[in-house]
Amino acid sequence: MGYYNIAGLASFNAPSETMTCSLKPSIVLGPSVYMATIEAADIYGNKGYWTGYDLRVMEGRIKIVGPVLVHPTPFRPLSGERAQLVYTLSENADVTLYVYDMSGRIVMTKKASAGGDGGRAGYNAIEWNGRTDFGNIVGNGIFVFKIISGGREIGKGKLVVLD
Repeated sequence: MGYYNIAGLASFNAPSETMTCSLKPSIVLGPSVYMATIEAADIYGNKGYWTGYDLRVMEGRIKIVGPVLVHPTPFRPLSGERAQLVYTLSENADVTLYVYDMSGRIVMTKKASAGGDGGRAGYNAIEWNGRTDFGNIVGNGIFVFKIISGGREIGKGKLVVLD
């Protein structure tokens, strides 16, 4: 463990009231959990600080960090309800979501590109409206889903349709 002051390596862009920051440390951070402190100051010398305790650096193959959460379950597609599958990716990746019925047939396929909705590093949410790839609403039952990236399963779970 060490303290690294990497000030001056960040770039800021403030097009409106939103400010984004990208940081490229000059040192290699190994896989671990780090604490980060950000100090910001305006042209008048007013300063603010933020400290985050869960800055995670990961290594290895693409993976889902933590569980895949599904809500609501059961869900009711006939009334317009949608199920949301929420997960955290370790890095940007092409991802494919498959939903299967209990006989093992694929009823829905959804692809997400690396860096886009469903395929970006960090928080992702994919919605399913209960329709098959052919546009039909599925019947009541238990459905299994798999999240695939790089030809391997990185997440799975179940959801229930009950109208």
